[in-house]
Amino acid sequence: MANQKAGLNYFTIDTDRYQDMRIKRLKKNLGGQGVAVYDYILCEVYRVRGYYYEWNEDTAFDIAEYWGIKETLVQEIVKYCGSVGLFSKELLSRGIITSASIQRRYLDMCARAKRKAVEIPEKYKIIPEECAKITEECAIIPEECPQSKVKESIVKENKENHSLSVSPSTSSGEQVEGQSDEPTPEEREIFLRIFFFKNYKNPAAQVERFINHYKATGWVRKGGGKIKDRIALAECWEPQGDAQKNRFQYPFLNFWKDLYDDLLKIEEAKAGLHLMIDSLLGVEMQAYDKKLVLILEKPLMDYLERATRLMHPLLGEYYPNHKLGYRVRRIDNH
Repeated sequence: MANQKAGLNYFTIDTDRYQDMRIKRLKKNLGGQGVAVYDYILCEVYRVRGYYYEWNEDTAFDIAEYWGIKETLVQEIVKYCGSVGLFSKELLSRGIITSASIQRRYLDMCARAKRKAVEIPEKYKIIPEECAKITEECAIIPEECPQSKVKESIVKENKENHSLSVSPSTSSGEQVEGQSDEPTPEEREIFLRIFFFKNYKNPAAQVERFINHYKATGWVRKGGGKIKDRIALAECWEPQGDAQKNRFQYPFLNFWKDLYDDLLKIEEAKAGLHLMIDSLLGVEMQAYDKKLVLILEKPLMDYLERATRLMHPLLGEYYPNHKLGYRVRRIDNH
């Protein structure tokens, strides 16, 4: 549509946003200035382009001048937001500030405003096509749809890794002619991975809830038409009333996910990856005296010890100057 405004006049905010562990840690590590800069950037994202913000020396200067702080502090804050998942770390490295939640909210607001033919260009896009369709439906029938509030997702990584886990007949995640309503074991594995890194306390139970919900509909969208991509749908799944989040603290969860993604690229490491996303995973992390101790069960400890060389660069990023140690977790049999 000609001359259609790209930005928004306002955007919605979740009332529990300051309970998000990532924002709590942003405040703890970088103070109120960190939260102020983050909120300022969100306003600029939605005001100017709607779904992204250019990140360069000029924008860093503008933010620093507005708040009367040093540009180096602004750069540190933005980098930290990328490291904890408030912004897409991969796109941030290319000078683009965005996130899956920013893009979902933008599409949701456009749908509510009845804007036509709104698309996010591929170079900026994080959320897949199926999520955009769900967002459009939510504007019409919100009681039938997942909640609009989301944490930073792992859409990009899972899109890249579909071919590593799904059989050739469903390597794109799309429904094919005559495909059973019952997901394949490979799809279930991907669903578990998605819900684990969404930080649910019981990701295996969430997989069953998700599958049962859509099997009841025959995997058909409310507006009609077969759901083409079950995996993209799982990325968007935010069931109403589910308060079972924040199983792990986000710096650790992001560290755990980056390690998982690195191991996923190594053929000989794939066989033990299921240990890292077990629904009953009981990993504890203790950081003190410049030492990071992972308390976990013996099989997972043995697996990770073989992958220690991959952990060191990540430790340097998430836990600078910390040495790594392990301790076997005691299992209560009573």
